[in-house]
Amino acid sequence: MLGDGDRHDPLVSPLYADLNGFPPIYLQAGADETLVDESRMLAARAQRADVEVKLEIYPEMLHTFQMMAGRAPEADDAIGRFAEWIHPKLGLAGARREVA
Repeated sequence: MLGDGDRHDPLVSPLYADLNGFPPIYLQAGADETLVDESRMLAARAQRADVEVKLEIYPEMLHTFQMMAGRAPEADDAIGRFAEWIHPKLGLAGARREVA
């Protein structure tokens, strides 16, 4: 818990961190979640720091919607999109996405 700490401390929030030299960042947010604007701000800050960033916003989804994998097609889609993004970065470009 932050308590009386500084909310602008980069150890508390990546919005205030120096993002120069960061590896690629992949962000997913639900359009109806509280932190969607912070996701947009972080993506913009990363772009300004010349960090490769991908932001996907899912309509009508809440925070941690990916936890509904196997029960919500949006969650399955989000996980599949992340897998497609990360595979080539890990040298797994030949890996194929399985669709349930």
